[in-house]
Amino acid sequence: MESKNREKKFRPWRYIRFFGDSELNANDIVMWFFESHEVCDFSECGLYIASKRIENGEKFREIRLKDLLEFYEYWTPVFADGDRIAIFFRENDIKTLQELIVTLLLKDC
Repeated sequence: MESKNREKKFRPWRYIRFFGDSELNANDIVMWFFESHEVCDFSECGLYIASKRIENGEKFREIRLKDLLEFYEYWTPVFADGDRIAIFFRENDIKTLQELIVTLLLKDC
């Protein structure tokens, strides 16, 4: 019973999860694992997570971070845990994909 409640709370298509330690920019190329809705940067942390996904047979696409808006609604929640991207999200109060892209575009100006 507990696992059913947990599955309802953490549906992978309900948010995008980010992994990595690099400083994000809107034009950065990232690895987007479209089946699990995860994004990894090219830092050591991001590459480690990406290698685990690739070993499990997941497919990915290299994409500019700002181009994720083509595939997700602007209100899609974003999430990161325990890495530099998570700190960036907390410091800038980023909770949705739109907030992330706007923050990155303003940062690049």
